[in-house]
Amino acid sequence: MTGTTNTRITETLAFAQECLHDVSMAVASAGNDPLAIQLPPLLIPQPGTPPVISAEALGVFAALYLESELEQAGLISMTEILGAGRDRLPLNSVTAARRLDDFVSPLHKYPGRQERELIFARVFGSGPAAVLERGNAINNGFEQLLANLCFALVQYSRDTNWKLPPSPAREVVVRRTATSLVINLSGRQFGNTLAAGSQIANMLQKAVAILGDPAVLAYFQTRTLWDTLRRLLGDRVPDLGRLLTRGQNGMRLVRWIAGVLPQLLDELQIRSIVGPNEPQYLWAAQWLEATGLVPVPRGRTV
Repeated sequence: MTGTTNTRITETLAFAQECLHDVSMAVASAGNDPLAIQLPPLLIPQPGTPPVISAEALGVFAALYLESELEQAGLISMTEILGAGRDRLPLNSVTAARRLDDFVSPLHKYPGRQERELIFARVFGSGPAAVLERGNAINNGFEQLLANLCFALVQYSRDTNWKLPPSPAREVVVRRTATSLVINLSGRQFGNTLAAGSQIANMLQKAVAILGDPAVLAYFQTRTLWDTLRRLLGDRVPDLGRLLTRGQNGMRLVRWIAGVLPQLLDELQIRSIVGPNEPQYLWAAQWLEATGLVPVPRGRTV
């Protein structure tokens, strides 16, 4: 048995020597190392070219994420219903009437509800339009990547809270998850996506002003726009606190990534993108809690 084992080891070492010999011959003939393959960085296609996505585009995606969550809250769609029936609303306010007229004016050409839902499904894989039948048109990977980033940030925070020195291993996980999120979003920036972000933001601003207008509050006998929204939705009202928390903290995290994009692009002189007592740790924990990935305390209200 020993002789057989020695023979196998000898054969294996001989094979390894042949591999090394082949490499040596190639180096001698080519004048350089054939294994030194120069691969471009993930976020920069070629040296001297722009990154696959700009910080400004990521900023638009940050706002879009908040808009996607508020779309599920019904903030815009309920305002659209009020606008459609504005002639039948006995509002004793010229300001409220003008706001409703301006909201539904055909001059603005805002994205309709179905178009908005398709955009949010394509970018974030969220909302009623995110159905399996649409296949690769839906960004099914975004939510998981955002969750991975949040888990990585929370774990890094736990390390620093124990007064441990910064962990390179944890830093690598945060950088990798942030980079994966950037790459995921970079393929969704084309078409009308970025332009729609500012249009939907304009709609949200007007919807907030309408639902919080004193005349509208008086008509529905409510105190806040959230109370008005609950009154309009009735039995169909979702967990507004959960949606708002997800939207706000997801927006903050994507905006933070936009701010550290230069550090993610700097693969030769790596600089840290995290440190102790950073607000993004709290944003990540709040997003996870609202998503149901950690125990959720009862009694959250808006």
